[in-house]
Amino acid sequence: MDNEITDFTVYPLEGFWKKVNGEELDKNKPEYTVMFKQPDVITQEMFTEALENIKRKSLMHCMMR
Repeated sequence: MDNEITDFTVYPLEGFWKKVNGEELDKNKPEYTVMFKQPDVITQEMFTEALENIKRKSLMHCMMR
């Protein structure tokens, strides 16, 4: 498998809004999930590694404040 990633199209943002306990949607307290589809070349392992890098950098940034 070729591990080199080339340019790819960024898929549109998708989102799901939730109503709490069947109530009207409260726009002042939104509950939602947003997602971007990832290209097939991105594996779970690649995603997990990237996520851990972001968490580590975020933690380091917070500690430097």
